[in-house]
Amino acid sequence: MHTVRPTRVPSALRSAALRGFTLPIAAAALVCSSCQPATVAQSEEAENEPGWRWSDERVESTVNAVRAGRNLQPESWPGGARVAVLLSFDVDNETVTGLRFGDATVGSLSQGQYGARVALPRVVDLLEVKGIPASFFVPAWSFRLNPHQVDLIQAAGHHEIAVHGWIHELNSSLEADEERALLERAVS
Repeated sequence: MHTVRPTRVPSALRSAALRGFTLPIAAAALVCSSCQPATVAQSEEAENEPGWRWSDERVESTVNAVRAGRNLQPESWPGGARVAVLLSFDVDNETVTGLRFGDATVGSLSQGQYGARVALPRVVDLLEVKGIPASFFVPAWSFRLNPHQVDLIQAAGHHEIAVHGWIHELNSSLEADEERALLERAVS
């Protein structure tokens, strides 16, 4: 797993992107630049017709459009390990429960606030006790609303932070230009 040394982060994701977090950001940019949203006709058709009514060709072409690339498993793991495990956490907070779809109710926002106030510190503390490094995928707005989380994650010295969008937008519903603009905004 890629190890990131702690640095002081004055402006959340932009500094993270510029100070050693280029691998996750480059990966996100590659994914965003290679993803093409389905056409309106395709998405309307897919919404109106259940998968069991699709032709074999349609199922295969739909699945093949988003398949992962080549197998990345090495012939052997470092130190003779039999398996490798990556722990990753989405630090979505208010972005997924209230802001993503504009459902900014007291209930949805308070659910997200629990993640910032209680859940993330508990997760980071447990990882520290066990000496386990992890990756944290964070929408830019999660850090803007809760900037203390940057220091919390980086304090252990072995976690990595990766961009998880601007406001946890639904990338599959965005046009390529809008998706790219939001990613650039997230790391600026």
